[in-house]
Amino acid sequence: MWVTLQNIKNGQIKNPYHKTVYGIGYYGDGKYTARINGIKTEEYIKWFSMFNRCYDEKYQEKQPTYIDCSVSEEFWNFQNFAKWYNKKKYVCNYPLELDKDLLYEGNRIYSPHTCCLLPKEINNGINYHRHDINFMSKLYYKYKDELPYYLRMELYKLTLETGEDVA
Repeated sequence: MWVTLQNIKNGQIKNPYHKTVYGIGYYGDGKYTARINGIKTEEYIKWFSMFNRCYDEKYQEKQPTYIDCSVSEEFWNFQNFAKWYNKKKYVCNYPLELDKDLLYEGNRIYSPHTCCLLPKEINNGINYHRHDINFMSKLYYKYKDELPYYLRMELYKLTLETGEDVA
């Protein structure tokens, strides 16, 4: 392959390590792609949205709970995030959302160790009703067969804060 100065000037050659997303995130080098046939991939949408929540001031004006949230260095690289995402994704009858709050209450960092994928209703429930035992118990029973074991157990723990056993 021949590369000319004109190719670079025209934007035909791009540095995969150039931090193009909020001056932090970058595409990286690997098998995952941001678009297929011109349509953004699921992984890319989740990845970009994570940066938007953490670093877009206008978004944070509407959703102040994301002020002071950040993305871990490992997730700056889209390739790392997409690999993690595809490893953690599971078959579910409900669309999955990226969550940073189930595994660690009060968490402010999106990272491979602090995030998981959850149905939207659980994600919202954790954010607004985490300490409402009855609400969390209803969510547990509704979704327990949809979730991987480790997430099911984390959700189950939220039903036990009063010492009641709902299993």
